[in-house]
Amino acid sequence: MTKLIGIGIFGKQVLSVISDSNKESVDEVINHIESNDLIEYITNKYDEYFHTKFDNRIYNNVALNKFYSESGYDSGTAKRMFGTDGGLLLIIDLILHETEEKSVSWEIEI
Repeated sequence: MTKLIGIGIFGKQVLSVISDSNKESVDEVINHIESNDLIEYITNKYDEYFHTKFDNRIYNNVALNKFYSESGYDSGTAKRMFGTDGGLLLIIDLILHETEEKSVSWEIEI
């Protein structure tokens, strides 16, 4: 087992890619999820947006790619929610979905 370190930072940097009106097709993102190279694909293609480097020195790209490959994505649902060019939004959605799933066990004092 290894810790999933860097998923939030990756997500924030994908948001900067989205905020500059960049798009990826859902099919392209799913292709890279299934190929277990989504992290490398996105960080190489949008290198100028990634101030934090995902080059396996700090973050474990194998673990990050596995997070996405085990996320239970559905291309049909993703296309209905985000359109055919909503692949970058799918990346963020999968982080949020997993956060929602895990947050039921979080406790906060109020």
